[in-house]
Amino acid sequence: MNGDNTEEEVLTFGEHDISLQQLIFTLNTQMVKGTPRWGQRAFSSIFDFRLSAVIYMISDFVSAEQVEDDWRIDLMVKVNEFIQSHNTLFIPLVWSWASDQNKRLQVPSLSSILGNEKEDLPQIYVFSPMAHETRAYPEALELETMSPELLMLWAKKTTLEIEVAAFIEGLEASEAEGGEEGETSAEKRK
Repeated sequence: MNGDNTEEEVLTFGEHDISLQQLIFTLNTQMVKGTPRWGQRAFSSIFDFRLSAVIYMISDFVSAEQVEDDWRIDLMVKVNEFIQSHNTLFIPLVWSWASDQNKRLQVPSLSSILGNEKEDLPQIYVFSPMAHETRAYPEALELETMSPELLMLWAKKTTLEIEVAAFIEGLEASEAEGGEEGETSAEKRK
C-alpha cells in the first residue's frame, strides 16, 4: 500500500476527453489508489469528485509485524487491486484512529466523517459522499468468509441503497415544497 502496485492509467489524445478536470481527477484518484490513506487527496476524491470509499479503520498501527499479520490489511490490498482492475468509482482507504487524532491534518478527521468511535474498531466501512452516509460491514469480519469480490459487492449494493434512498427523499422533499407534477420553477413563482 505504498504506491508500488498502482496500475498505470494512460490518457491518449483523441481517445479520451483530456481536460484539466480529467487530469486532476486521474491524478488524485490514482495517487489515493497507490497510497490509500486519509489526507487531502482522499478528501478531494470523495468530496470533490464524489467517489465512494471502502475504508478499513484500525485503532493503531503498532508495528510492522502487526500490519503483516492483519489479514484485513491483506484483504484491502486485494480490494485495491480489484478497484484498479475494474475501474469502479470507489477508492480504498486504510487508516488508524491514532493517525486520525493528529491535529496537523489539513482535512477533517476521518472518524468525524464516519461518525465512529475507537471502540468500534477494527471495522470496514463504506462511505457514500452523495448522501454523506456511512455503513459498517454488518457481519463479524472473519477470514474464512471474506474476499475482495464479496466486499466490493457489498460496498456497491450498500452504496446504491444509500443513494437511491437519498434520491427518493430529495424528490419527496422537492414535491412537498409545492407545485404540480411537471410544473417548472418559473410557473411555481407566478
